[in-house]
Amino acid sequence: MTGVMSRVDAPAEVRMVPYTYLRMFGRQPAVVSAAPGGLRLLTDPQAELAVAVPWGAVVAGTARDDGVLELRSRNRPAEGVTLADGEWQTRSAPAWAVPAIRAAARLRAAGHGVGGATLVVHTGLPESLSIPTGAGTAAATIRAFTELYDLPPAAAPAA
Repeated sequence: MTGVMSRVDAPAEVRMVPYTYLRMFGRQPAVVSAAPGGLRLLTDPQAELAVAVPWGAVVAGTARDDGVLELRSRNRPAEGVTLADGEWQTRSAPAWAVPAIRAAARLRAAGHGVGGATLVVHTGLPESLSIPTGAGTAAATIRAFTELYDLPPAAAPAA
């Protein structure tokens, strides 16, 4: 899917994330993964209602063999987080990185042979709107790791 940058039929944000990865790291990503977002309209225990929305998340990345998880944000290019092997925790991570870190850590905790990765994360909504984008980010991250490490789709934990 890395040839997506030149596909005019792909949504702009899906084309721009691998381009951002290329500009940040000097090489094309091995995978590009997108997931729709969701919006909860009703949260009453008696009547819950959620809908899929077009502004989800896109993750572009490459596997690493050193166990390091490096995350950058297309939305916040000056911010980044690099977590050493065995230190994939969210306590000092920026809020945009937390869903991706948790998703990657869950894959590892489930016993899948997941090594490190260098990822660029993009969410379709600005944080100022206060609409959660974590589920989309987690789903796109799990899809990226599934492709990077050739995991069976059923092996991915729920986002």
